[in-house]
Amino acid sequence: MKYAQRKFNTYTRVLSLSDIGRFGHKGLLVCIGLAFMSYLFLVSSTIFNGVSLKSVEQENKYIGSRVSELELSYLTESKKLDISKAFSLGFHEIKNPVFVSRDGSGKALSFVSTE
Repeated sequence: MKYAQRKFNTYTRVLSLSDIGRFGHKGLLVCIGLAFMSYLFLVSSTIFNGVSLKSVEQENKYIGSRVSELELSYLTESKKLDISKAFSLGFHEIKNPVFVSRDGSGKALSFVSTE
């Protein structure tokens, strides 16, 4: 029993900071420093991502409004276009149109006549 008690006492030793030694303190400080630097990096990257997200949202709003303006101008211009305007711009009717078709393989194009 004494032997088991003595063996148990040798394994139940409390580890204090003085037991870590000279290199243990430096290692602990290095680990704390690395953890702090990682924390700073993650916080700063989160802030930068938030700022860039705001600028991207503003750019999306601007582009969306620009697209709306272009669609409106397209619709107004397309309503002005008619057959007399096309003739005045130099377009004319085609008597015998020729269409190009593709066969099933997709390798070659062929002319299809409407005659």
